[in-house]
Amino acid sequence: MMTCKQVHKALAKGDYRDLPRLQRWGLLMHVSMCFVCRAYNREIMLFQDAARAFREHEEELGSQTRLSEEARERFRAAIRTAQK
Repeated sequence: MMTCKQVHKALAKGDYRDLPRLQRWGLLMHVSMCFVCRAYNREIMLFQDAARAFREHEEELGSQTRLSEEARERFRAAIRTAQK
């Protein structure tokens, strides 16, 4: 059976679909029994779905959704401030 750390790495990378069948089964068993990893898995799936939807939406709109350089710099500054 996989450990929480191994499950976390596999889910974060998104390469769990490429795992061998036995390891993928171990991951699914672990996630089904571990409530922390199950919650983490739900969050990862939510973020992946949101990123996929955003990417598709961005491709539809093309360059209309681009931020100005000034707006980008404001976001960067806000992120730097939040990280401190």
